[in-house]
Amino acid sequence: MITIAIVTIVVVAVAAFWVFHLMHSDAVGVASPLDKSLTAQGAKRVCEEVSAGHGPDDLTPAYTAYYETSLNRDQAAALVTNASKSDGFNLKHAQAKDLPVPDIYINNWYFDYASKTSNYMWAESGPVKLTFVLGNASTTAEDSSYTLAKCGDKKNVAVTNDKDHIAIQLKVELPRNKW
Repeated sequence: MITIAIVTIVVVAVAAFWVFHLMHSDAVGVASPLDKSLTAQGAKRVCEEVSAGHGPDDLTPAYTAYYETSLNRDQAAALVTNASKSDGFNLKHAQAKDLPVPDIYINNWYFDYASKTSNYMWAESGPVKLTFVLGNASTTAEDSSYTLAKCGDKKNVAVTNDKDHIAIQLKVELPRNKW
């Protein structure tokens, strides 16, 4: 009887561990200090998307969040740079030679694909990729917000974005899961 109880406990514990592993994304842990820095400075997280990287067509653990701010472009750039630096990243302002990003977005793209290496047991070794994209604001009223078709569980999420309220996208990607 005790053997059956021990086997049952072990099976339940292993099953619980695997469910946690399959539902959990280590990218959330990497993004957490960045999120705290942004929100402590007044950025409001509007929505987030999490991928554990265990799907048949998605092996990359990732975290993406969208924020509204009361900051102009220069202030938003300083915010993401300082938040990243305090967490050990060294953001680079993108240039056309760095990334395959259309020119319309390049001035709003900040990234660091080299400062941190993944040390998560489930992921392959390689760099942690951090990207911030500032909203591509203009001064016209029709460009004062944009709508995400889907963000996490939410659909049609409006994100305020104008010259005095720059929206920020935070994205963290870990190397592929081993299995």
